Amino acid sequence: MRRRLFTTMTAAAIAGLTVAGIPSASATTHDLAAQHRATQQQAVPQYATTPYAGQRPAVQADGSRPTSTTDKAAPRHRITAIPDAEYRARHRGAKTLSGPSSTTSLRAGEWVLPTRYTGQPTSYTCGPTATHMALALRNASPGVWALASEQGTSPDYGTSASAVLSSLRRHSGAPYEAAYLYGEGGNAWENNLVFNRVAEDVDGGFAVVANVWAPAGAYPYGHNTSFVKHFFVVDGYDTNYGTVRISDPGAYYLGTPAQYWITKADLAYLVSGTPGGYMW
Repeated sequence: MRRRLFTTMTAAAIAGLTVAGIPSASATTHDLAAQHRATQQQAVPQYATTPYAGQRPAVQADGSRPTSTTDKAAPRHRITAIPDAEYRARHRGAKTLSGPSSTTSLRAGEWVLPTRYTGQPTSYTCGPTATHMALALRNASPGVWALASEQGTSPDYGTSASAVLSSLRRHSGAPYEAAYLYGEGGNAWENNLVFNRVAEDVDGGFAVVANVWAPAGAYPYGHNTSFVKHFFVVDGYDTNYGTVRISDPGAYYLGTPAQYWITKADLAYLVSGTPGGYMW
């Protein structure tokens, strides 16, 4: 659902839509930009990662019991990522972000939300923590532990995706939807679909919450020694390189920066399969 239209469209912009909801010639600038994104071919940079200096005990970031087998194959390449500050410094895009419920244009084609980063307080609370970061952008979060109670989060089983979706809908007042990629990502159509949905939400001041399933070594930076089931926030995009920004509540446990950038193809891979997916 086009939540950006649900929250921000003016009467004049509505008048610029056809009955089917497709932008006409008088539609908003952001709608025209979205059309451009959908057809634009984007070069994707490859970055080298920095070896992880220390090793923490291997845990499931959502607190569920370790799983040694999965039908999801490892990616054909190592997922590369670059820390947020380094990414923006490389592209001369660093800029102070404004208050919640807004985006700041760092340069042409690059938008991020002013997410107030929060690390998960335990190994099993990635679900409520990711939910909290997304809701805090709307000044609508009751807090991590309140969300953990609401979502039925437990040390044994972590948090279900349906509980995260329910909290996002309840507190944001927006019609968040769950979406799935039943293959393993990697084709242009799936990559662009996920990327364009991230861009649509970010344009409207909303973050996407992703439900990630990654085999050993397949999580960004490659430090997971067992299968990872995890939630993180997608809160920025860059049309110049086809990349998205991640705010990862499990940075401490998974050996990643708090915020980093990955390619749209790698995001599609991480959320693919069953029961992965994303809430947008």
